[in-house]
Amino acid sequence: LLAAIFSALWLGGDNGSRCNDSTTRSLASAPPCFENMTRTQLVKECKLRGIDGNSIKEDLIRELQIYEGMISPPPLQQQQQQQQQQATLIPAVYKNMNNAQLRATLRRKGLPTSGNKHYLVARLARAETRNQ
Repeated sequence: LLAAIFSALWLGGDNGSRCNDSTTRSLASAPPCFENMTRTQLVKECKLRGIDGNSIKEDLIRELQIYEGMISPPPLQQQQQQQQQQATLIPAVYKNMNNAQLRATLRRKGLPTSGNKHYLVARLARAETRNQ
């Protein structure tokens, strides 16, 4: 019976939205109703989840739905997310190195050694992601 009520509240409605009223949110297993939130509320929800909140309302809704597992990200976005995660892990190793160590590592890999520390770290990170 509870499943039928949940189904009716969650999937029913005239406006095509997955959420119709405040009763949906009160169910313990119901995910938040992002479509009915203001942009300010969506930004707060994003911050709670560690998601960048600098976007338009529709994009915030989509990102929150992806985070909550309501929808799956497009395949290209999944690949980009994996690359970003890998890229953020790799530079942490290189950021602790000084310029001489970075240049020596670049030389061993046959890469250009010009530029400041920021460019050296970025070059090594790119080389690492290409090798993986």
